[in-house]
Amino acid sequence: MLCAFNSSEENINIGAAGTAMRFLTAYFASTPGHKVVLDGSERMRQRPIKALVDALRNCGAKIEYTQNEGFPPLAIYGNNLEGGEVALPASISSQYISALLMVAPLMQNGLTIILEGEITSRPYILMTLSMMSRWGVECTFEGNIIKVPHCQYSPIEF
Repeated sequence: MLCAFNSSEENINIGAAGTAMRFLTAYFASTPGHKVVLDGSERMRQRPIKALVDALRNCGAKIEYTQNEGFPPLAIYGNNLEGGEVALPASISSQYISALLMVAPLMQNGLTIILEGEITSRPYILMTLSMMSRWGVECTFEGNIIKVPHCQYSPIEF
């Protein structure tokens, strides 16, 4: 339902699903031609998302806060993201990193993520990279730097 748009604008309320908020923010930012207002429960509106929005904006995303700066709801204007390089605190939730990783192959210049400090969620990052590899996206993760090339996901039987 969420992946097939029949109109140019969708209002989506994900309730209290923090993972969905993070992953869908990246997904919709990289979906050209659609405007999506992504909202959630009152508690979700108190959960910060600024680090992810800033990273996506650095890659060319068009995202606006519709109420409070740094928090949902978000107005997301999907477009082709340029990619490039972003730096994030290594202690940040792996969901922010995974959200960026999953859309990185679609970015025109791929994406390099520099994790600053000690990585606290390496197993979750490795799990995301492993799943991406199953669909044909080969990334490198050396030290605190993850590089994802511009490429296409390949469909597989799963």
